[in-house]
Amino acid sequence: MKNDVDVDRTAARSETSGSRRRFFGLRRGSARSQVFVCRLTEDGLRGVHLRRSGGGLAADGVIATGETTRADLGAILSERCPVVLMLPRSQYLIKVLEVPKALPGEVPALLRLQAEAALPGEFGKAEVSCRRLPALREGHDRYEVYVSRGDLIAGQLASLAALGLRVDLALPSAVVWAEVFDSQVKADMFVASPSDDMQLELASRGPDGTLSLRTIERDASGGESPLLMRGLVECIRSLLVHREPESILTIGWLGEACPASGAHDQVAFIDAGETLFGPNGVKPRLRTHDPLMLLLGISLLEPEKAPRLETGNLLPRSMVLRRRQHAMYRRTAAAAALVLLAIAFLYVALAARVSRNRSLSDDITARTAAIRKEGESVGNRLEQLRAISTARATRNDFRDVLQTLYDATPAGITYNTIGLTADGRVQLRGQADSLSLPFLLPEQLEKHQAFQHVLLHDAGQVKRQGGTMTEFRIECSLDRSGRK
Repeated sequence: MKNDVDVDRTAARSETSGSRRRFFGLRRGSARSQVFVCRLTEDGLRGVHLRRSGGGLAADGVIATGETTRADLGAILSERCPVVLMLPRSQYLIKVLEVPKALPGEVPALLRLQAEAALPGEFGKAEVSCRRLPALREGHDRYEVYVSRGDLIAGQLASLAALGLRVDLALPSAVVWAEVFDSQVKADMFVASPSDDMQLELASRGPDGTLSLRTIERDASGGESPLLMRGLVECIRSLLVHREPESILTIGWLGEACPASGAHDQVAFIDAGETLFGPNGVKPRLRTHDPLMLLLGISLLEPEKAPRLETGNLLPRSMVLRRRQHAMYRRTAAAAALVLLAIAFLYVALAARVSRNRSLSDDITARTAAIRKEGESVGNRLEQLRAISTARATRNDFRDVLQTLYDATPAGITYNTIGLTADGRVQLRGQADSLSLPFLLPEQLEKHQAFQHVLLHDAGQVKRQGGTMTEFRIECSLDRSGRK
């Protein structure tokens, strides 16, 4: 016992308590890393702090007396650790309601109306939650409804707030028992026997999936054997009445002082804690601290189980709505701040970019003007050079044409016109003494280097002054490749 807080820990960590501003709801499929499950007793606060890391699960039991301060719990819990209040069976009612199928958003209000209609007037304000059961009739849904007094929950929330704890979920023990019956441990009845507590909680499940829970008191002297407790014996006897004489009634025991099997021919006790807690690495000493709170914490750390458990939340509706609004306001404010920051950053970036681009544009404009001025001068020079080059390349064209025609033209052929284009095309028109001479002329012209691609377009005889004359038309290309 240290500072009125008893903690079963392997390594204590001290962290600043401060105001615990957190929101328990997580996206479906995400996993929590830690959780603190607690309940209030006559002596004070009992809780289990669970943390999941890469090395497995670490769990610490916490027992706080009435003199506990905020700093004491702040040394145990981190600021972001969610707090879950577990309500024992004596603090809520269970009702099974069957309602017509409705939209998911309409179900809570429908169940609340039916549950409040069945409550006595002196019950006062009620907090209602539910767990869905298998349907028995087509077109109807069944729910196991949990009802607790609003003033009872408000009083417990105030007591925890005095210790610096803000409760994120208030869950009835029935949601834990539902997970126990769905586990790999098969038993007809389960008994939770926490250490240092005067109450045991018993649970059985009917064929239709509904839970039957009961709380029985231990002997205050501590000398009563579990098998001699009147309430436990009555529950076992009621279950045996409805069973075959040869069948064995299996009772799963969670906690300390598990009775030995063989005390009764039709009753067998099994230590369910070994199967439920063993794979999670929970120490045997902690398994008996408060098995229900330990199971609730383990289930809340599993993403696939947490959403089913959270439907049983008995926190006041006004508180849940107010927290959702605050969370929405915080998210909206954060989003607005991020948008403003992004706009400011974008403005600064654009201003810097515009200034840089303006400087580059002025430099480019100046360079362009200089280039344009120099380019015009260079362009004039290039035109002059091209003209000079063309003149040099074509200065001997006419001489070459005439010289080649003089050398290649056979006797009997005369030319009427000789045309030379700028691209080096030569056009020849003339007469021949015979029709065969124009056909021999292309071969003679191609023998000389000056002409290439010689083509006879047409050749024919025409009548002239009582006789005939052969006219022809030839085109070829002037070959300038051999010139220097």
